[in-house]
Amino acid sequence: MKKILLVVLCMPFILAGCLSPTSVKVVSDAYEAAIVEDDELVARYFSEEYLLQHPAEELTQEMAEDVRNRYGINMMNLKELRNRELQDSYIEEVEKQYGNDDWHIVVAQTNDQEVVVWTIIRGEASYILVNSDRMSFDRYNEEIIN
Repeated sequence: MKKILLVVLCMPFILAGCLSPTSVKVVSDAYEAAIVEDDELVARYFSEEYLLQHPAEELTQEMAEDVRNRYGINMMNLKELRNRELQDSYIEEVEKQYGNDDWHIVVAQTNDQEVVVWTIIRGEASYILVNSDRMSFDRYNEEIIN
């Protein structure tokens, strides 16, 4: 009986990685591509507009540095933020900028003082990273989450 209870209690932790949203997987995959320093692969995860402002080589270096600072992607605490977790003003801003498209917000901890808030939209064939905002925890708590 104790073994069954232990298995039941541990199951959510085992399945947590399997049940992560697609948007989190996209951000995780982009960070993995950065670790192996594949600029072309990193660029595939981003919109053309974003790449015009942030060259793939710089993105690769910056993202790989974030992973190294956290000692791995698993330690970056990637999480998709649901609308109920976001401030109404932030939701309005994102909807105004991207319309009523299927957009998602994923947050990644990059070091002990900062996070990166990723905006992802659903394209025709895949999810695309369209924006990122690096910010302090204080700003994140004040402007983004409830």
